[in-house]
Amino acid sequence: MLSTLPTEILVEIVRAMDRDIPTLKSVSLVCRALLPVVHEELFTAVNMHILDSRHSPHHSLFQEIFLRGDPQDTVTSITTGYRFCQAAAEPGHFPKLKELHLVDLPILFYQHLRPKFFHALASSLSITGLTITNSVFIDLPHVQSFICALPNLMRLALCNAVFVSSVYHKAPASMPSFNEVEFNRDISSIALARPRLSRLTISPTVNWPSTDACPEIAQWLGLGPSADSLTTLIIPHLSRNPHVVLRRFGPTVEILSMPLRDLEYSSNFDDNYFGRYTNLHSLTISLLSDDEFQGPWYLLAPFLERGIPGGEALRTIVIDVRIKSQLQIHAAIDWSVLDRVNDALDGDKFSAVEKVVFAVRWEDTLDGKGESPVVDLAKQTIAHLLHDLVDSGKLEMRFQAVKKWALPLYFTRI
Repeated sequence: MLSTLPTEILVEIVRAMDRDIPTLKSVSLVCRALLPVVHEELFTAVNMHILDSRHSPHHSLFQEIFLRGDPQDTVTSITTGYRFCQAAAEPGHFPKLKELHLVDLPILFYQHLRPKFFHALASSLSITGLTITNSVFIDLPHVQSFICALPNLMRLALCNAVFVSSVYHKAPASMPSFNEVEFNRDISSIALARPRLSRLTISPTVNWPSTDACPEIAQWLGLGPSADSLTTLIIPHLSRNPHVVLRRFGPTVEILSMPLRDLEYSSNFDDNYFGRYTNLHSLTISLLSDDEFQGPWYLLAPFLERGIPGGEALRTIVIDVRIKSQLQIHAAIDWSVLDRVNDALDGDKFSAVEKVVFAVRWEDTLDGKGESPVVDLAKQTIAHLLHDLVDSGKLEMRFQAVKKWALPLYFTRI
């Protein structure tokens, strides 16, 4: 029966299983016709442990590879990096590979793998997405060498990147000087032509302001080809000082997601760089709030009034509220602000907006499934305070529990 169905139907059936590994393994045993389809889905996204020779027949199916560091086993992380370099350096070895994720890799990984790693990246013509999280680089040219090595890079996600010269008073004795890095000889000229990004996810932080590499990286990208090609800019909700990134881009950005967190950030609303975002189609404003910290709410109305511009292109605004528990909804939201938000969004500035989404998300702990009376009451209150949006048919409300609060950066999708 299954063997008579078109391959396209089989693919949709398998994809509907949402990559549940035990289910996929069971389905692969049902009939021979399903086996290649299941293999395609099983090996779409893989981790570093599947790069060994036993799985080499399936390497041609890989679309995403996660190289994840283990703080307890640095040797394994480095060895796996070598294995990837060796495989990627062979022409056509990963013909479908589109995304490479370097997650929590130790500093020794970046120290010892650089020349071979750069050669492997340079030969990976199919890779268009790169994620780097919790990484330590020597300086900006070192970062540029990683990013610019990929000739067709279009999507970059960068979180918790620091410079080694700031982490240590001086670089470790085992760290080679940057003159030894092969790609550094021409990186200044290459960095003027690459990358040409369409999507950038970047998370500046003030936890260690002297070590944060994101402001310098954003400045470099904003002066290069990405300034003319970037259409999606994502600054995750846990980021701090988003203005260090926002001021580097503007006219080409169509999708923008950014947090409001600090009261002192309101002084930046009057800076002229917000006025450059004239082509926005979708704007997501993230508010991290709880019953003890409601600072973002004081910024929301002023930001809508004099921060971001309106314009004919803007169609969707999402107010994305993050709280710890649905039981905190009424304490975490400053209800007195919503009257002013209603007036701002109902004004001429946002007349072209077709949809305003008010989303509330919390950790899925003991809240259970289904909507509680707390959520029902919150919906009624929001609808009452944002009455003009309700009357115009623009308001959409979403209440959702997420399984894990601090999602990895590469899962932050719009």
